[in-house]
Amino acid sequence: MVEAAIKSAEFCEKAKMGIQCESFTEEKLYQCIRILTRRMEINNIFDQIQKTRKASMNSINRGFTEKTPTITAEQFAQFLNEEQRDPRLNELQYPYYTVNNVQKLIGRYEPNAELAAKGGLSIDGFIRYLLGDDNAILAEEYLDQKQDEMNQPLTHYFINSSHNTYLTGHQLMGRSSVEIYRLVLLSGARSVELDCWDGPNNEPIITHGRTFVDSVLFKNVIHAIAESAFKTSPYPVVLSFENHCSPKQQDRMAQHCREIFGDMLLIDPLPDYPLEPKKPLPPPSLLERKIIIKNKKQAAVEENIGDSIDLTQPKSRSASFLVNNIQENYECFGSLAERLLSLPADAASINAACPLQTEALNTSTESANQAYQNTLFAPETVQMSSLVNYMRSMSGFTTFEDAEERAMHSEMYSLNENRALELVTKHPVAFVKHNKRQITRVYPKSSRIDSGNFMPQLFWSAGCQMSALNFQTLDLAMQLNLGFFELNGRSGYLLKPQCMRRMNIHFDPFADETIENVVPNTVTIRVISGQLLSTLSDKDRRLSTYVEVEMYGLPIDTVTHKFRTKTVRNNGINPVYWDENSSTFEFQKVVLPQLAILRLIVRDENGRTLGHRLLPVAALRAGYRHIPLRNPANQPLGLATLFVRIGVRHFIPDVHTDLVQALLDPFTAMQRQIEAVNALTDPIEYLTVLERRKEMLKNLTECEQNNVESFNQMNDSSSISDNVSASPWISADFESPVASRKESSISGIMIVPQPRLLPNGTSRLERYDLRLPTFESLLNDRKVHELRRTNTSHMKALSIKRQKEQDQMAKRHQRKFASKNGQKELSSASKTNGGFGFAAFLWRAKHMNRSGQYSPSKMSLSDSQSIEVRHDNEIKQLCSKYWREVLVLQQEFENTVKSTLSSLSDQAYKSALQTLDAIAEQEVSKLRKQSGARRKVTFQEDDEQDNIDISLQKQNEASELESSSDEQRKLIPAQKQRRIAEIEKNFLLLKPSIESYYAERLSELNRLYRPKIESGEIPVVITRL
Repeated sequence: MVEAAIKSAEFCEKAKMGIQCESFTEEKLYQCIRILTRRMEINNIFDQIQKTRKASMNSINRGFTEKTPTITAEQFAQFLNEEQRDPRLNELQYPYYTVNNVQKLIGRYEPNAELAAKGGLSIDGFIRYLLGDDNAILAEEYLDQKQDEMNQPLTHYFINSSHNTYLTGHQLMGRSSVEIYRLVLLSGARSVELDCWDGPNNEPIITHGRTFVDSVLFKNVIHAIAESAFKTSPYPVVLSFENHCSPKQQDRMAQHCREIFGDMLLIDPLPDYPLEPKKPLPPPSLLERKIIIKNKKQAAVEENIGDSIDLTQPKSRSASFLVNNIQENYECFGSLAERLLSLPADAASINAACPLQTEALNTSTESANQAYQNTLFAPETVQMSSLVNYMRSMSGFTTFEDAEERAMHSEMYSLNENRALELVTKHPVAFVKHNKRQITRVYPKSSRIDSGNFMPQLFWSAGCQMSALNFQTLDLAMQLNLGFFELNGRSGYLLKPQCMRRMNIHFDPFADETIENVVPNTVTIRVISGQLLSTLSDKDRRLSTYVEVEMYGLPIDTVTHKFRTKTVRNNGINPVYWDENSSTFEFQKVVLPQLAILRLIVRDENGRTLGHRLLPVAALRAGYRHIPLRNPANQPLGLATLFVRIGVRHFIPDVHTDLVQALLDPFTAMQRQIEAVNALTDPIEYLTVLERRKEMLKNLTECEQNNVESFNQMNDSSSISDNVSASPWISADFESPVASRKESSISGIMIVPQPRLLPNGTSRLERYDLRLPTFESLLNDRKVHELRRTNTSHMKALSIKRQKEQDQMAKRHQRKFASKNGQKELSSASKTNGGFGFAAFLWRAKHMNRSGQYSPSKMSLSDSQSIEVRHDNEIKQLCSKYWREVLVLQQEFENTVKSTLSSLSDQAYKSALQTLDAIAEQEVSKLRKQSGARRKVTFQEDDEQDNIDISLQKQNEASELESSSDEQRKLIPAQKQRRIAEIEKNFLLLKPSIESYYAERLSELNRLYRPKIESGEIPVVITRL
């Protein structure tokens, strides 16, 4: 097929010849792919547009359908407005397509310039549009950078963050790299981490302390950051320092930052955003091309207190600082920490508890500082603390109340995922409120030594700005992070929803009710087909694939392992996943669309992921779209795509469906209300009127179709046959703003008007044809189908049971033969089917050893033959038993079907008689009301005219009408009896048919299974022993 496509696209004269570079054009590549994938599903959509959206006479007169199937600009505009438009859009900001707008699209995608000039679009142009940039799956306004949304405080954004950025792999034995910082920043990250330790030659290094990870120089990393920080995004980069350096090397770090970053380094706070309580952080737009240092900042720097450590003064700041560092690094001190923390925070107590440690400290201040540095994390120096401003790292998180009382927006906390998850679970509302004011950074727990990641949605749902992930591991969490931050021009900053920014909005991430100022969405997706999926597999074989659809967001919005298409086997070029029996995947209520991500995964039959795509729900575009697939790094996978139909609309609760429909179309709603009242007043008459209207409209539609067909024949154009069924990819019940109501049907009995027209005076008993169901319709009833499915499952269970018994018997004989032959049980047991496989096993066991070489048997020929004969006899008995059970099961099934058919016919008979009684009663009641109304009108006219003669004449007329009504009422019983006789006649014809069918089935079963029971025939469908 590929060779034929290459040859048809005229790449070369012969398919096996090489393709010249000058002949490899975009147009020829498109033609090759078009021939290869065929795209019959798009042809069906195109045909449906032609059939359902009629062209105007002016466009028909221009001759658009003379030679090739064509749709007009009006039809294309209607398709775009009805199928491709997002119903969530505002009509003023996003107006509907007009013919002029559509004409530009036609000129862009229609390859036939003459046809495009006339306003026509061929099937080739239609496919080019569906594959073009104007039909992308994500809205362009969400992918581009939104400058007007970058004026909020930093706390109002999700920030793309990296954890242990220097690592390229394992947390304990991986390697460090400078280049990884460039890659992470170029991918869009705006926060990177640097673990700083003392290095040789007074040069700080970056490594994972107390592990086997190698190191890189701090200054080399700073150079790499300075070169790559703002290549992808102009917005600020946060350097998260995990500082383990001594004061001397901390000063060296500060020196490198000042010299290498230069003006890019933010040292002093902005004048309009001072570091004061209740003062918000500056917006990203004011911090463009700025680097912000995240590090601890000592209070001594702010109060102009020196950085020397004096442990000789009781209750000094240095002693207090010592105890604080012990609290922060409890695990590093063990039993010593327990002794120190149990004492008052003064030097005397510490000296008494640890005399050996403090003896050296009492000699001099310089030696005390040196000993202190060898034991604890060194305090931040003045030089390092002077670089910290809007990202002051705080340790020892206590409560949200304490943080709110201080109200310092520049204080941020770094929490491991266990601690953050505890806060999310126990205090979700308070955590969200805290993150509206201050920044929280969450990093993976220490047990993730394989550099795995947590799901970032866990903490995005609580408003945490920085979910720091291991970028070197492209697991599901990292893939979600890449897909989420693809928006806003990959700037690394995404504005949080209003419920996570405004202090006056209460938001609980675990609530399932509607959020204030947020409209939930309903998302539907129909996976129609795939294109060139074979390019995703490196194996030279025919590919079998299926597609899974998942949703990630708030806990209530997350849906996984629920929606999956059928598996299309041995077709990786153009698999079609959707047909009339497939269902549309629906996420009925997405509470917070701004945080939800739709994920489509293409897998092979073994469950291996071939490609996927992550689509933020807020940016989805409705309609028929092609989705280019991506690899785990969110990079395109060539030409492989999925063709889907997306539906996105505002969620409407079921109780409000009718109200919304009435607001959208009040005239239709009023008509439905009137029809409902009429139906309740006289349901039989209402059904009659509907059927008559359908008959009248049928005549008109037939005339219109005949006129169109004759017109097409006159113009020598290819007409579309009326027998062509509607496209399975277009249905009226998909993507409607309000779910359509399904009409209820009456089962068992069909009441339809007779095809001939009867006089108006004819009784309604004569006008209705009360038909009982035929025998064929009874066989196709839903209950009979359920019985068949149940019988099939019973047959399958019986076959499995027989196979297990046969397997056990074969193994028993194999063990007996092996024991008599003086061998262990052979692993190379028979691989052939049925009882005949045991003979092959016998020969192999007698003549071959375990290595497959010839070996004489130790067992006599008579013993071998006796075992073989015994095996064959037991096989025959087992199969005879199986066929006997099958016969009994099928006889029971046929008996149940007979009872069900008899029950259905009885129900239909009773329903017909009840319907006939209801019609007769209504006819009598109607005649009585008519005569009473005539008499009343006559007497009223007598009073008004006051004419005795006229009154007597009117009375006589009323008496005649009343007698006429009485005569019609007298005819009703006879008419009713005649109709009852007709129903009984039809009913009596059903009973013999059921009995005859039952007898034939029993005879057929005996003819089929009795010989098998006697002969012990081995079933054809049998698994290997």
